[in-house]
Amino acid sequence: MIFLTFAWHYSLLKNLPIILFGIAASFCDLLFEFDWLQFVALATGLIVFSTFYYQIMMKSYYKRKPRNNPKNRTASISYTTLIVTILILALIVVWFAPAQEIGIISVWFLVILLFTEDGFTYVDGDIEKHRFKR
Repeated sequence: MIFLTFAWHYSLLKNLPIILFGIAASFCDLLFEFDWLQFVALATGLIVFSTFYYQIMMKSYYKRKPRNNPKNRTASISYTTLIVTILILALIVVWFAPAQEIGIISVWFLVILLFTEDGFTYVDGDIEKHRFKR
């Protein structure tokens, strides 16, 4: 039996700003006629929140928990291949999506892609612990 380790806590902490951006963009798309000006406003909010989040909150968190610092984590080739496959499938879906929904679909594929990519990382030096067990 194969066990797969997914670092959901690390992935959630690292990608919180982009997840919130996806949720906000979805709500704006549902509630309003979503145009480029609203997207620019949301993107500006994402940049401001991300700057605050990473520079103030996450720097102190990484000092307390160095195992969760992105500098101390890596992904294997098999996980990278999985991410590339997901990206190719996302591009195919976006190609056939209705024109008015391509923006929201693209944002959510980006969120899923980043969340998955960070979830399949492991701490450098712990490769034996995170390998597939048979």
